[in-house]
Amino acid sequence: MGWRNRFNHIEAQGQSALPGLRQLAAVVAACVVLGACSTSNDAANDAAAKAAAVPVGELAKGTVIPVGNAPEGLDISADSKWLYATSNGDNTLAVVDLANRNVSKTIDGHAPVKTSDDCPDNFCRGVGAVGVAVDANGRRAYVSSLRPDSLAFVDLDKGRILRTVRAQRFPQNVVLSPDGRRAYVMNVVSNTVSVFETANGRPLGRFALKGGDAHDQPFGRPVGMVLSSDGKRLFVTNGVAGTVEVFNTLNRRLIGSIDAAGALDVQVDPHSGNLLVLARDGIVEYDAQTLKPANTLHFCGTPTAYHFVLSPDGNTLAVSLSQDGVVTTVARDSGKVNGGYAAGDNPQALRYTPDGATLAVVSNGGVVLFNASDRSGARAYLAKHGELFCPAPQAS
Repeated sequence: MGWRNRFNHIEAQGQSALPGLRQLAAVVAACVVLGACSTSNDAANDAAAKAAAVPVGELAKGTVIPVGNAPEGLDISADSKWLYATSNGDNTLAVVDLANRNVSKTIDGHAPVKTSDDCPDNFCRGVGAVGVAVDANGRRAYVSSLRPDSLAFVDLDKGRILRTVRAQRFPQNVVLSPDGRRAYVMNVVSNTVSVFETANGRPLGRFALKGGDAHDQPFGRPVGMVLSSDGKRLFVTNGVAGTVEVFNTLNRRLIGSIDAAGALDVQVDPHSGNLLVLARDGIVEYDAQTLKPANTLHFCGTPTAYHFVLSPDGNTLAVSLSQDGVVTTVARDSGKVNGGYAAGDNPQALRYTPDGATLAVVSNGGVVLFNASDRSGARAYLAKHGELFCPAPQAS
């Protein structure tokens, strides 16, 4: 079992089971269908029985593109034609042609030197490709840990590494400034963010997160990092301090902090600029200016959700549920499930193409591509899992 899978397994063991509401609902439904319930409304019984007899269908299926052993990160070109996926196990970057649904080329970072330890894979050792970000013209990719503790600059046209720049211990997430001039990379063990000029690789300094390094934290813990749409603020989850920290990107100073123990992932609303934070109990939206909670979607139970993404129009949330092998989509205006997708074993990172047509998900089998407008799996998802979000619990 890989390091991240072990982390997920341990997390799942610590979660409490959802109370038997679904079992109770099944008993009630069976009672109605069999006519064993006492009621004065036979017509209502008949209607309920007919509704229960309607086939629930199955989860929407996608196209699986193998991209190497232990896929990790992905990005998509601005024109929605190309997808870029890292393989941590093979230490490679795969370039996927989205029109033809195949791998066009693979950039090989070569196998990291193995060490004599008890680690079963690259991720456990803190090596191997993880994060990737691609510039707006699709000519250059920036890949973390393609070389140990470094950020690699990759020429996509020639399929080769141009240069590597030293970051800190085990860089993972990579994001680019809106103008493409700066690359930000999260060093998961050092608990810092390194900044580089993309033109020449010149280091521009670091952001230090509260609480110091994270050497005692698992490498596989989920980490989120995102820039505001204007690039002036950087939002980073900090598992050491239990916060989401907000930095001014011009002077690298900490300008705000949100108490969010268990924060797993972050996204920015494309319209309001508000920050959305995925945590253990749901997704909280924070006002972009005040960093105060503006809205909360509470999970109904305790799903194993580590990653989410917003559709390009901001109207839909897609959440990967790793233990269930499912991705579900939720309408933000209603908070209701409107899609269910069979994502394979241990789905993690996910992205929409900029045109909103395709939803891409990383799982152990590769990258799975779904038609984002296919809502046929919603009924099957709801039949098995119920709604993802519920009204806030009432204070006693």
